[in-house]
Amino acid sequence: MKKRTLYLIIGILVFMNILILNKLNQLNNRIVNLQHTHMDIINRIDGIYSNIHSMLKKEASIIDSYNIELGNLNTDDYTVPIKVTISPKEYTDDLTASLHINDDSTEMNKNGTTFSATANAYIFDDEVQVSIGLKHGDIIKSETIEKLYNLKSKYILGIYGHFDGESTSRPTGYSYKGNIEFDFEDSKGNSPAEISIVEELNGNIVREEPVKVSNNLSVSIPVDREIKLKQKDKFLVYANVKDRYGLIYKYILMSLYVEDTENGVPIIDRYQDINGIVQISDKNGNILWKLQEDK
Repeated sequence: MKKRTLYLIIGILVFMNILILNKLNQLNNRIVNLQHTHMDIINRIDGIYSNIHSMLKKEASIIDSYNIELGNLNTDDYTVPIKVTISPKEYTDDLTASLHINDDSTEMNKNGTTFSATANAYIFDDEVQVSIGLKHGDIIKSETIEKLYNLKSKYILGIYGHFDGESTSRPTGYSYKGNIEFDFEDSKGNSPAEISIVEELNGNIVREEPVKVSNNLSVSIPVDREIKLKQKDKFLVYANVKDRYGLIYKYILMSLYVEDTENGVPIIDRYQDINGIVQISDKNGNILWKLQEDK
């Protein structure tokens, strides 16, 4: 009798636990559904706010519509022509318009009720601000229609490189063997023209090896090198890549520092947490852009 009662109690407890777990699962599903509903409402509110903001901006604008076209790179001064065409919201016969690229101003040509002009922008400027000025009698109104950031990225060569292989520290020095791999991203027909692999020890170039390229967008360079290193030495391996525009890119592949030695074996650490383009120069060696290091 006691066993039957015990079994009955256990059965009731198991049944109650099942009910509780079922209720908890239902509650959890409701919470998840509420979270999804909450996020959906937030997304809808953000969409409504964005639409209202766009409408208010368009309502306040002096421009009804505009178009911006970027031209080809001028390799003499690394500028690109920017052609801008606008339709003012309010037009009169004596209305005049001017195009402003940062601090440079150009009068726009009238064609019916539209205006157009072309002006140059330097691709290595951090920001290119495109503004329009409208003049009607003594009334002058202006508006910034676009801010172009990182304009150079539309023209410079996209470079992705790394060392793929093995490296070893031994008493005779530091050795690395494998392949230096490069993939290049075509930007407006740009491509690599020349590549050289450079080894630099304590700021001095100790080796520079040219590599044959034929405008390939993928290059694999076999390497098998050993260099003697001592304590406090800084060893850098980078590529100088010249593109068809004459721009020269310094691309860091390896930056090593000998913290100490143990039984004559150099203990290697990285002294720069950089792998990529750190500098772009013209064919005369003038630095056009340099990576700003975090202070």
